[in-house]
Amino acid sequence: MWPERDLQKEPKLIIGKNEQPAVFAWLTLLFGWTLAPLAGYDFWFYIAVGRDIFTQRRIPYTESYLGTTAGYGFGNYAETAWLGNLLTYGVYLWGGYLGLVMLKSLLLTLSTGVVYYSNRISGMSPFWAGAWSSLALWTIRGRFEMRLYLITTLALALLSLFLIILERGGSRKQGIASLSLLFLLWSNLHQGILAGYIVLGSWLVFGRRTFKDRLVFVTVAVFSSLLRPNVTSLPAFYYDHFSNSSAMQGIVEWSAVSWEQRLTQLSPFYLVLLALVFVTFRRLVRREPIPPNVFGVTLVAFSVMGWRSYRSIAELLPVVSPMAATYMPQLSKNRRLHAVISVLLVTAFGTTFDSRNLRALSQSQGMPSKLCQVIPKKGQVFNSFEFGNFLVFQEIPPFIHGMSAFYREQLILDFEDVLNPSPRRDEILARYDITSALLHFPTEDDATSLLVEYLSNSKDWKLQAWDDNALLFVKGPKQSGLTAVQPWKTPGWTDPKAAEDELRSILEHHPSALAHILLSRLLLARGDIGEATAHATKATQMSSTSPASWTQLGGCYAKAANLTGLLLATEEAISLAPDVPQIRLNRSLALYSASQNQDGIIGKLKLWQARHLARSAVKLEPSLEPSARTVLKDS
Repeated sequence: MWPERDLQKEPKLIIGKNEQPAVFAWLTLLFGWTLAPLAGYDFWFYIAVGRDIFTQRRIPYTESYLGTTAGYGFGNYAETAWLGNLLTYGVYLWGGYLGLVMLKSLLLTLSTGVVYYSNRISGMSPFWAGAWSSLALWTIRGRFEMRLYLITTLALALLSLFLIILERGGSRKQGIASLSLLFLLWSNLHQGILAGYIVLGSWLVFGRRTFKDRLVFVTVAVFSSLLRPNVTSLPAFYYDHFSNSSAMQGIVEWSAVSWEQRLTQLSPFYLVLLALVFVTFRRLVRREPIPPNVFGVTLVAFSVMGWRSYRSIAELLPVVSPMAATYMPQLSKNRRLHAVISVLLVTAFGTTFDSRNLRALSQSQGMPSKLCQVIPKKGQVFNSFEFGNFLVFQEIPPFIHGMSAFYREQLILDFEDVLNPSPRRDEILARYDITSALLHFPTEDDATSLLVEYLSNSKDWKLQAWDDNALLFVKGPKQSGLTAVQPWKTPGWTDPKAAEDELRSILEHHPSALAHILLSRLLLARGDIGEATAHATKATQMSSTSPASWTQLGGCYAKAANLTGLLLATEEAISLAPDVPQIRLNRSLALYSASQNQDGIIGKLKLWQARHLARSAVKLEPSLEPSARTVLKDS
């Protein structure tokens, strides 16, 4: 029940002793489910800035961490999240990369636990509180990145809990203390406190407590958030950030959510919200008490933002989920229904959990650490956007990094003009004294391919080195660099003998899984199956989560007529890249060969799987149809 006037009875809910073991076990499972190698790259910047704060005993307000020009500074407000950066550095100092993996999972698990407690405060049973919280966590799984907005996620979950308690009669004294501490820490940990202001503003207008109470709580929270270094620069920071339309569109994640994401990732969560509309309407018709309007207004506002903006999906867990729980009536205690919901949740979580990722939990992924050691000290490096924060961590001033959206100046425009064949490209390269370029491997729809072609064809630039993650071009005579292999192409050579010699030299000085893969392809093409298999095996050992490594090993096993090895390699490859047509077809051909050697139900099942994969591969890539005819004949 939601009292309209009498707000003196303070809610008290302590999770019972019988409930505690189940809640602890559930949260432990969620912690394990969220463990995965870190996505994103902003955390490298957090570590670097936190390191400077710790070692220099000062907050670097105006340091841009760029090598381009001092003019591209932050305008005296760089460190809005100084305490968050210090926290990230402390965790990295304590536990390294694995420590950051665990911090990410801990923040997500704590947020879900707070939401669970909010749901119980609202009167939900333990089962439904856990199920609804789990669905909310599953819905935001695309936002599982080690970024400081996870602190905002936890802070929003706590704010939602405090408001629910206050609206159910929580004491003024405890409310003031809780909100003061929350906003004091939040303001110094992450600039996402703006979302907290939105929730507070909604409560100030639509809450049921006396206006005097609401005004006191909001004033205390806002005042507490101002207790931070360099507070006078915050208005300029937010204005510059959100008014920088070019950077917002190109870098910041305020892009629209695709319909595919809405139908697959968000639809189960929003179907429950639609059901709540019907339930609330019935309660209104029957003149039953409903929660304060503030929860409905906040629920609708953040639901719309989560539906429209990819960045706002993360707020479905800490805000929308607990607010929606206040509208949920007493739910069924039918054990059969509980069992069905449990099976659905287990299935949903199971299909998005890949245990193979656990192999790489303690290893940073996707960053060219060895190439950073050979970048020339003289001159400026031009870098792919995602490498910028890592270069800051390596104490190499980048051309651009992940915080560039905070600049008033449009550095991103110069960056784009270098990538594309702009008339300004040569002028920009000369103006910034760019003597090296650290670039990711280009894809078909990637402007990086235009710059790679420009550098590889220029007599004034040479390919100095490359690894699994990047290409390093350096200014200098082309013939003094690597010329026999162009690893971004397929095939990447015209002279197999020269390519083999160069690859063996690369493996001696800069070993990488890709170099082993390319050498394996050369050896396999000339019939040296044994050595080709050995190099493919080394590739899988160096990069066990690389689909290309397992695909090459599968090709070697196919040539050697090793069906057992082929089945293993194709299974690993398709688990890592299930949507790649060629990998689907490779797995299909392996299963088809296995089905020919087995009778009975097992053989028929493998044949069915092979044909299913072949059809889906051809549907995704029609040019594979001739290769799939063997599998699809007589089907």
